[in-house]
Amino acid sequence: MHLPEPLPDYFRAANAGNAEDAAACFAEEAVVHDEDQEHRGHLAIRDWVVETTRRYSPRMEPLSVTDDGKTVIVTAEVSGNFPGSPIELEYCFQIRRGRIIRLEIR
Repeated sequence: MHLPEPLPDYFRAANAGNAEDAAACFAEEAVVHDEDQEHRGHLAIRDWVVETTRRYSPRMEPLSVTDDGKTVIVTAEVSGNFPGSPIELEYCFQIRRGRIIRLEIR
């Protein structure tokens, strides 16, 4: 499975709970939509990774990837400290110039 840059770095950093490296994969104006909330910009995205790691200790294992030219959808098995673990979630990325500009998790 081929994940476009910077997705391998994002998943590696997020799985390690490294909020700084995970946030570095995003453009300055990036937006993350997760659990009905939006997080805008590096600081908010870094804080989102910190809080998500603290609450859930998530581990994401990419299972498949599709790319329609606009959105890269990675289906991942996510395990952690939450009811129903593990579950499959879709990580819908928009990427520009090697940086994530939008991530929606559903």
